[in-house]
Amino acid sequence: MTPSRCDYAGAERREFSRVEESSLFEYSLIRKSTARISFLKDLGPIGLCFFSNEKIEPASHLYFCLYSSGMADPIKLIGKVVWCKETASSLWIPRYRVGLEFYDGDSAQYARLTDLLRAKGAGTKI
Repeated sequence: MTPSRCDYAGAERREFSRVEESSLFEYSLIRKSTARISFLKDLGPIGLCFFSNEKIEPASHLYFCLYSSGMADPIKLIGKVVWCKETASSLWIPRYRVGLEFYDGDSAQYARLTDLLRAKGAGTKI
């Protein structure tokens, strides 16, 4: 898979590369019990971009699970929404893209994420 630069029009600000990843993604806002299912756009060592049918305010905190082929159990971490942008939605494309920065979680879960990224060729400095 090739590193993704999303569709940001300005100069690249990311420190690490990302890989395009359309894996299943489950999330819930902290303090809300309803889990939502979506899918990823891209994934890196300090953050990810995912699609959502609802607007999620920046600074919102999420529990999330990443599902990827070849993994028996999902990777479970916590992150903070950095940005949420409306897209040209359709029946097949969710209405928003959401940028999430990882900020907390079990070190064993983060190690699993690091292994997944290495296997996909991401995690290197840009």
